[in-house]
Amino acid sequence: FDRKAALTALAVLAEGCRDFIRRKCLSDFVETACKCVDDDEKLVRSAAMFALGQFSEHLQPEISSYSNVILPLLIKRIVECTGSGEDNRIAITKTYYALEIFCENLDDKLVPHLPVIMKILFNALENAAIVHERELAISFIGAIGR
Repeated sequence: FDRKAALTALAVLAEGCRDFIRRKCLSDFVETACKCVDDDEKLVRSAAMFALGQFSEHLQPEISSYSNVILPLLIKRIVECTGSGEDNRIAITKTYYALEIFCENLDDKLVPHLPVIMKILFNALENAAIVHERELAISFIGAIGR
């Protein structure tokens, strides 16, 4: 639970200390969360997704410069969650949250990634193990269409 707590603390700090983090330690925050995306523990992976979502929401526009690192990780997690047969609602929700918030702020940088993302989302619509995941995929499609 220590790693989960640490990631959750970093996520909360992103809102309250955004200016300091953007200027002094954004790369450390991003590196820490990205390392934890592939952690062996589900709770840690879920906390990493929450942290990346919070970073994406509160550390703009600087966080967008990490798109070449963050976006592939988020896409990988969506693929891993889709049709896994696990009803891990919280982890799936946090993963879609992170991807949606991050992509909303990419603007034109998102365009080259759209074919892959859309393919993954349509796959999720067809193969999701739970209805909630289909709802998240539809919500994400709507969000990137804005």
